[in-house]
This record gives sequence, structure tokens and C-alpha cells, in this order.
Amino acid sequence: MLLRSVVFIPTVKLTLDVKYSADYPDTLPELSLETIDGELEENEVDQLLTEMRTVVRTQSRILAYF
Repeated sequence: MLLRSVVFIPTVKLTLDVKYSADYPDTLPELSLETIDGELEENEVDQLLTEMRTVVRTQSRILAYF
């Protein structure tokens, strides 16, 4: 099954902070976004973070096979 969501976001500049815990790589890092130019609604930031976490989890599972 393919799940796809398309979101139009106007041009913005963001910073992505990644905080690794002492348990990394056994636990996923904490991700946060901050808008530095342009505007995003809170729900848009939440959606971006959710999708980034999905990518990180998927990559972690793939790397676990190697």
C-alpha cells in the first residue's frame, strides 16, 4: 500500500535541530524545526516533523538489516 500526502508550502527557510540521546542509535534523535524566513502554521510544522520521523524510523529499520 502506498500512502502519499502532498502539501503545498510556500518558500520558507528553516533550521532543523537534531538532538541525539546517550542511547543513540537505540533511540531515535529528537527533531525540531524553527522558521527563520517565511511563515508556517503550527500544523504544517507538525506534519513536516512527523514525516521526517517516519523517514528516520524507516532508515533505522533498513540499517538494522546490515
